[in-house]
Amino acid sequence: DGLYGIFNSGWGERNLIVNQIKVDPDGNTWVLNPYAEADSNIIAIRPKNSENWVHIKAPRNEEYFIPTELDFDKFGRVWAAFEERTSMENEVYSKGGLKIILLVGDLEINFNYYWRDIENPDVLPNMNVWSITIDKQGFIWVLTSGGIQGYSTMENSQYLNPIYLINFYNYLPLYRGDHIRVDSQDNKWISTRHSGVKVILENTQHWPTVEGFTAENSGLLSNIVNDFAFDEKNGFIWFATDLGVSRYSYSINSKYVENEKILFHPNPFKVPIDDNDDKLIMKGCFPNSTVIINDINGNHVKTFKAQYLDEASSQVLWNGKDKNENYVETGIYLISSRSEKGEIKRGKLAVIKQ
Repeated sequence: DGLYGIFNSGWGERNLIVNQIKVDPDGNTWVLNPYAEADSNIIAIRPKNSENWVHIKAPRNEEYFIPTELDFDKFGRVWAAFEERTSMENEVYSKGGLKIILLVGDLEINFNYYWRDIENPDVLPNMNVWSITIDKQGFIWVLTSGGIQGYSTMENSQYLNPIYLINFYNYLPLYRGDHIRVDSQDNKWISTRHSGVKVILENTQHWPTVEGFTAENSGLLSNIVNDFAFDEKNGFIWFATDLGVSRYSYSINSKYVENEKILFHPNPFKVPIDDNDDKLIMKGCFPNSTVIINDINGNHVKTFKAQYLDEASSQVLWNGKDKNENYVETGIYLISSRSEKGEIKRGKLAVIKQ
């Protein structure tokens, strides 16, 4: 099984294509095998506590289906996205769109399932659905060749209600390999293999602008982004590009352990000679907290907000200047981050004036 349902044991290349590996809320592993035409097992599932796999066949054996991604809603349903494709002879190869999988029974005992069609498939921006994610509010977000849109739906309904009047990024070419993901603050992150990374905030505003993050306006290594992952514990997002891995510091989770210290890079910090030199990075602040710098005698030096582009952040940049815009002297400085809840983190920094 696998690539086009054809395999010859004499081939040297035995790699098959898997579009996604995803773990569901119960810890079971789901694998999408898009070209499983020999037996139509387009989804393979390994239960959490078992070494045996169970399978889900394509909705109708007389048609081929190419699943791209899936996600799980709060009602226990599985939403599967599909690619639309025709063969060279104009035969329908995969109709694309969205479908729902209803699971019955335990995965290890008497497992069964049912496919359900969307009642209003025309509501999708395009039938080529490359990526799907379900946010914390239960809204279903799809990335298609015709743009991005979010939908609401009821527990026992297959009807999709668009959340917004206009599809997002309907002017941007979106293809296979572009992804949409949601962070713990319900912001939607979109990776593209041509235009960098776009961000739709929970309030539907673009961030930092409609252009998002590109190699031209940020530290992203390349505009060809193959995938990305959230590191919620440490407050990073990792981007895999064709030129290597980029790491972006962002407050995707405001849960920090109390009494953790603020970290500094570099430490000791050499005060810059001019404004073009590198700045000090203070890491691990409470997002949106008040960050205060005092000298060793308790004198106030400067106050910041833990923000980046007016959005809450867990890090602060410092150019070595005090509140009067004068470079500080050599010495030991005490930094504190005070959250809106009254939590406090502290750190001690050595500064050297060149």
